[in-house]
Amino acid sequence: MRRLLFLVTLSVVLCVNLPSQPSTTYPPDPRWQTIGVGALAARPVTCVANRSVYICNGVGCATNGEYHYCTVANTWTIPSGSADAVLGKSTLTTVGAIPRVTAAGTLGESGISDDLTSLISSRTVIRGVNGTAGQGIAIKSGSATSGLGAATTIEAGTSASGVQGTFQIIDSFNGTATVNGVVCIVSSSTVADCSAGAAVGLVGVALTVSTPVRVAARGTSLLSIDNTTAVGDNICMSETVAGKGHSNGTVACPPGTGIGTVRSVTELSALGQATTALPMVTLGPIGANQGPTIQTWRKFSLVKIANGANGCTHDQGCWQINGVRGADATATLTQDVVLYQKPANGFIDAYSIKTAVVCSGATTALTGLGTATNNVLYHARNYNIAAAVAATNFSDTFSGYGRSTTAAENVVASLITTVEDVEDLVDGCAIDFWVAQGVLP
Repeated sequence: MRRLLFLVTLSVVLCVNLPSQPSTTYPPDPRWQTIGVGALAARPVTCVANRSVYICNGVGCATNGEYHYCTVANTWTIPSGSADAVLGKSTLTTVGAIPRVTAAGTLGESGISDDLTSLISSRTVIRGVNGTAGQGIAIKSGSATSGLGAATTIEAGTSASGVQGTFQIIDSFNGTATVNGVVCIVSSSTVADCSAGAAVGLVGVALTVSTPVRVAARGTSLLSIDNTTAVGDNICMSETVAGKGHSNGTVACPPGTGIGTVRSVTELSALGQATTALPMVTLGPIGANQGPTIQTWRKFSLVKIANGANGCTHDQGCWQINGVRGADATATLTQDVVLYQKPANGFIDAYSIKTAVVCSGATTALTGLGTATNNVLYHARNYNIAAAVAATNFSDTFSGYGRSTTAAENVVASLITTVEDVEDLVDGCAIDFWVAQGVLP
């Protein structure tokens, strides 16, 4: 018994007096917390700076057990040599964005989505436009055509509710323009509103005001015109108003002036381009048959309208050409009224004049036909517009033909009255002028 007690006491003393051993376990750093273990693709996109740690173990990791540290919010720092570090991967957050390599050599997001709805380049863009959700284009294979194989179509996308969008092919230029107006090339890669009567250089409809001027060249666009129109009408370059189209009804446009065909008469800003209703026009081919042309007949109806009609604010009335208000009627015995602008190298070699409604109100009333620099170049002032309208009352008798200059110039009706002034001619009097014109090469 004494021996047992001695052994127990000795054991306790020995245990108490043993020297302490150095510890191999340290308390964890409270700043860092492991938030996951797994393949590189499973690593969380978001992380807390100086707190989150991810252990990369599996596919995509340079080595199993590789530590990834979150040194900046949502950005992982990876040891040099790891697969992710070689790519220089940065956080990708936009769904559907196509990745791109940045100038710094890292992997970032491009501005292009995987369905191409945000495809934008510095020059040409093909896009579908709805004005609601679901903008985009559809590029798809169609059924095979005999002898040609499978067809491929490009069409406008549809909205979230299934409404078909419109389609545009857009180009970009330098310059300034009027939104929804017709623009022409004026110098290298530069456009401006087309001059009245332009038949060369038409490129499309402006969608923006200044550089870069985005121009709808094909597809569908809102368009400012100088008169009223109807669905299916042919739209040509206006003869009287710069930058605007003109509805030519079912008559084909003169060569070089074609813009498109009316799809609907009044559209609000479905394309975000207008605050008032405008015609929607299916474009193209813009300026068909540009360049040297064969002789083409064109008609200009000159009508005296009353104060208050079609925007006229002159108490004695105004002149209207093809439905577009022109100059005020003057308190003089002569007046040259511009019918249209003949393009550079335009050549007139035939014409005809006929009253549609008698121009009474003056003791005598006559008209001729000429240019701004020679108002009787084509016809002397001797056609009687006060005579009764009849099938045989017209004039095809030439005084001359050709041109006054190689530059663009205005073609005018040269009116002359006696005793009473031109403005005294009755409202509603109307004269039709037909002109056969070509453009010299």
